[in-house]
Amino acid sequence: MGDFNHEYAVLREWILNLGLLDIIGNKHGYEAAPKTHMRSKDSPIDCIFASAQISCALGGFLAFGKLDRDHRGIWADIPKMLLLGCKIPPHTLPTARQLKLHDPRIVTKYLDLLHDSMLRKNIYYRMNFLHSKTVYPLTPAMADEYESLEEEICDCMDSAEKNCRKFRMGAVKFSPTYKVAV
Repeated sequence: MGDFNHEYAVLREWILNLGLLDIIGNKHGYEAAPKTHMRSKDSPIDCIFASAQISCALGGFLAFGKLDRDHRGIWADIPKMLLLGCKIPPHTLPTARQLKLHDPRIVTKYLDLLHDSMLRKNIYYRMNFLHSKTVYPLTPAMADEYESLEEEICDCMDSAEKNCRKFRMGAVKFSPTYKVAV
């Protein structure tokens, strides 16, 4: 999103070369896009650019004067599924996470566990080998290997996080006798 102060057709072509498109213009038609600044020509200078996979469900322009500026407001409603995918992970409160970045002992233990796990699974070698053979576009076999590596790295990270700190969250009722024994 931006105020580009440039001819709309030239701007659209430049952004298209970067792999992006104006999602409001794409929705309503590029020729129908109104000017977005009171003193601009007949084309917009304010746009919302996104990759081609992102589209807005709703979007448009506010009338002049709705904002306390000499620009029109521009808005887009992008579905969460397009931005985040369909598997939105559950929210975990930071206090319940085992990895605490403010404690260098826990961070060091996490990094050591992660490094050991990745060495055991030969991930560093596989990553370097794959990077050295990468071509564009990726072959299906290379894409599968990247996906496999990502999954294994995530598993290593989860395992390292689970083992870097122990929670004592009341699974065993408190008793003074037990505390003295432990």
